[in-house]
Amino acid sequence: MFWKSRAVLFIQEAMMTQGAIINLMFSFFKKRILGIDLGSKHIKIIELEKNKKGVQLLNYSIVSIFGAGNMSGNIETAQLFEENLGKLLLEGTKELKTKQVMFSIPTPFLFSSFFSIPFIPQKALKGAIELEAKKYIPVGLNEVQLQYRVFPYQNPFKEDQKRWLVFLLGVPIPLIRKLEHAAAYAKLTYKGAHPELLNIEPFFTHTGGKQLVIDLGTGYSLLSVLDDGKIVFGKRLRFEFYSVVSNIAKLVGLSWDKAEEILMEKGLYVEEEKVQLKEIMQSYTLILSQELQEEMKNLKDRFGLQADQVWISGGVTNIPGFIESLKKHLQQTGVDILNPFINFQGVEKESSIYARGPIFTNAAGVCLKFLE
Repeated sequence: MFWKSRAVLFIQEAMMTQGAIINLMFSFFKKRILGIDLGSKHIKIIELEKNKKGVQLLNYSIVSIFGAGNMSGNIETAQLFEENLGKLLLEGTKELKTKQVMFSIPTPFLFSSFFSIPFIPQKALKGAIELEAKKYIPVGLNEVQLQYRVFPYQNPFKEDQKRWLVFLLGVPIPLIRKLEHAAAYAKLTYKGAHPELLNIEPFFTHTGGKQLVIDLGTGYSLLSVLDDGKIVFGKRLRFEFYSVVSNIAKLVGLSWDKAEEILMEKGLYVEEEKVQLKEIMQSYTLILSQELQEEMKNLKDRFGLQADQVWISGGVTNIPGFIESLKKHLQQTGVDILNPFINFQGVEKESSIYARGPIFTNAAGVCLKFLE
């Protein structure tokens, strides 16, 4: 009996060891990360896990920065770095298990520009771009993390001359240090940061051709052009959601937050007595479409960049009737919503969580940069 019991015990221990090894092996196939998007009104946080089956949405969180009535559109002037930002991150991540974090850096905190240079060999591009970048970066290049994308195009004024279009981004190193300190305050492990304009690239990894992405935000909006999955051009637009809601708030005599609530609920499908509200929204849609058409024409005329598809991201996409109206004004065959949740495990397409996906585009994108 003694030897039998020892044998059983040995088998049980072996099975437990084998189970632990299997669990450990499975853990090697899993990789988790938090993505943080520092928006104008909210901080959006998303928790993703990459496993053998793909990418799974584990959780998400939205933290209000401050009242929209006091919004400056600039996180730094709102004194949200380091300790203050750390407090917000602590609040936003307290229910999340993952502690490794990536930041999506807002465009207003970057140095960004574009220029063209002669069509020199690719091996000489780095030196030429760094030399030219000194004209566009107002600090020493040793004070920024320099990133760029290049695109070959035909000079429209000289048909036999090719040039490189250079899209330049400079991330200030002092900003990186502030994000590291804020993460540490919130008991998070800083793993990196990317400019928000680059964080849409993972969604087009397997998409060829030229894609135009419009990110409509509360404080500002962005236009980006991708060629075969890589950003080749980006800039800020004049359109921003804050002005839309402010005008509606004045019209209906309500607070900014209440006006936003009405807009997100009714959109362009408002009652007849609120016909002025509908007219305001339609006028802003027309203004936005005209700005987009102007930008698309310039891109085509100057660099030969003509989009095969237009994608819209941001919370504005949830306004009832907004996308339909924009499609009508744009007269573009391919206009669709960019929803980062479309291929994530654990998200049903008919769910309210899926509908909120466009809000988390930048947060999800910076996660995918890490998980690549």
